[in-house]
Parts: sequence; structure tokens; C-alpha cells
Amino acid sequence: MFYWVKSPDGAESDYNAKELRKALEEGRVQPDWPARSNEQTTWTNVITVLDQEEGDQEEDEPDEPIRKYASFLCGRCKVRLRLELPLQERTYSCPECDTVFQATKASDDPLIYILMPQSQ
Repeated sequence: MFYWVKSPDGAESDYNAKELRKALEEGRVQPDWPARSNEQTTWTNVITVLDQEEGDQEEDEPDEPIRKYASFLCGRCKVRLRLELPLQERTYSCPECDTVFQATKASDDPLIYILMPQSQ
């Protein structure tokens, strides 16, 4: 996202978030100067704009990846299984009857996995 900053002489400059932080650290921009994102029409100040940018990044980028699970009934003993979907091929065993299932990722978009029992 880009930001507009207005200096005391009325000149407007545009920065991306990284450039704006660097300009603030170097003293080329002051924290109380008027600033706004390119999507907004109202002016706030540089510090407020950077605080909002950090809040937006935290919401958009979770610290841990989102885990995905599949639930199904074992074909042999009918026990309900819940498995974490892997990033690569992986095998799972039913805790009741020891049937082994192979989990294979078939597609990313839409996300599709194939869970097949291995023949014994």
C-alpha cells in the first residue's frame, strides 16, 4: 500500500510502508506530519498511518499456518477418524483396526486430497 505525506511547505510525497518507516527513522519525515493511505481521503499523521499498517499486517499474516483436517469413517471398522492434511504424501493408521490410509494432495486450487486405504 502507498501513503501520501504532506510536509510543512505543502509538498506531498508518496511512500510505501518500508520507505515511510525509513524516512521517519532518518528524520526526512516527522511523526506529526499529515499522512493518509492512497485508499483514504482524510488525513491523519505519519505515526497513526504506520500503526494502522502494522495492525493490518498482523491480521493478514498469521504467525502459524492454518491447519486443515479431514474427518471420515474407517471403511473397515467404521470408527470416525480425524486427520491433519499433510503438505506431502503421508500414511495414517486407524487406531482400532490398523487399516493404513494414504493421504495424497491432488490439487491446490481447489484444495483436494485423496485418502485411500492401502491393500493388505
